[in-house]
Amino acid sequence: MLERMRRNLSDVHEIQSALAESNFERAAEVAEFSLGLSSLGPHNARQAPYMPPEMQHLGMEMHSASSRVARTAQEADAMKALGPSPG
Repeated sequence: MLERMRRNLSDVHEIQSALAESNFERAAEVAEFSLGLSSLGPHNARQAPYMPPEMQHLGMEMHSASSRVARTAQEADAMKALGPSPG
């Protein structure tokens, strides 16, 4: 799990770097397929029993937020993609 969390941080860094370089396609790709809802798979099902419900909730929020970043990055607006999410 620690390895996965470190990978998540690396993915966030890659998204930020891509946005800084105006590489919106790459930012959207990493956000959706590495962190977003499209990244959910067997690894989540194996980890769920070891995570308290609050942690599971935070994890799902992270995946949902990453998918929102991906959709926003496709609009080619770095400031909007980096800004706070609407509610």
